[in-house]
Amino acid sequence: MEGYLKIAELMGRHEELAVFRRFDSMNFQNLLYLQAELVHLESDYHQISEKGEACTAFPHRSRDWWSLTQPGPDGNREQWDKVLEIREKLTEYSVTSLLLLAFFITSTCSSARLIKHIRKPDEQLHKQVFLSNLPKPNAYDLDFFRDWLQRPNMGNFPLRGLDRHMWSADHEADLIAIQPRQTADPFSMWFINTFIPLFHRTVGYHLKACPNPAKALPADASAEICQYSEKKLFKLLDMLITVVASLLPISSIVILYLVSSMVARLGIVVGFTAVFSLCLTLVTQARRVEIFAATSAFAAVQVVFVSGTGIP
Repeated sequence: MEGYLKIAELMGRHEELAVFRRFDSMNFQNLLYLQAELVHLESDYHQISEKGEACTAFPHRSRDWWSLTQPGPDGNREQWDKVLEIREKLTEYSVTSLLLLAFFITSTCSSARLIKHIRKPDEQLHKQVFLSNLPKPNAYDLDFFRDWLQRPNMGNFPLRGLDRHMWSADHEADLIAIQPRQTADPFSMWFINTFIPLFHRTVGYHLKACPNPAKALPADASAEICQYSEKKLFKLLDMLITVVASLLPISSIVILYLVSSMVARLGIVVGFTAVFSLCLTLVTQARRVEIFAATSAFAAVQVVFVSGTGIP
């Protein structure tokens, strides 16, 4: 297995690595060309229209559609043919503009409203709207894919044409992922993309049964790839976060009880409140107003405890 088939095999097994370009600049360039064509067609039409007004056979072409569509004394209908040519190019220009507009809409609801207002939505427009909602690839997955392309026991530079640079850093802003790995919060993202690779390089490689490149088939696109179950990792994270969430309030109360200085107590309240709000930001997807409300409640509980216990 070599070339495109080898890359397709890897993407089929690891869907988060299915990364492609969307060619933003080429789409805009194509729109600019269509715009330039329309400008020239418009200029040609005005010149033909001026000559048509001097035609004695059909003197009312600018006021009567039927007269405009009839051939002149020379047997041609140049003005109407130009109208039809402009109409076709305008349709292509409008559809292309809508495709680009849909492509850069990030809200699904906005995309749905756009399609709703189109009388006869083009099938390609639906596809483009779908692509517009695809996120960028996970940074770690993209780096891994680039590394896989270069490693001799993995991709071993499977492509030789110009498209071998499709996933380079020069095109990073133009890349989209079909099914990227989604992490719920910043801490989970750090745990999956930073801690786990570091753990694997130092300890995990010796504990986990990874494919042996010497025994792997030459056509195996997953040779030397060690995979950890995200389901198990997220379950471990949930347990850790639950333990921290349980210990943080209790730790605050215990420390406040053991400290006698009121100034020190207030400092502890401030410190634990800051840690609590930071944890909410890093390990949850709570909105700012929710973080503010939860932090205020946590601080209020500590203040009540301090004022109720007094100084021993």
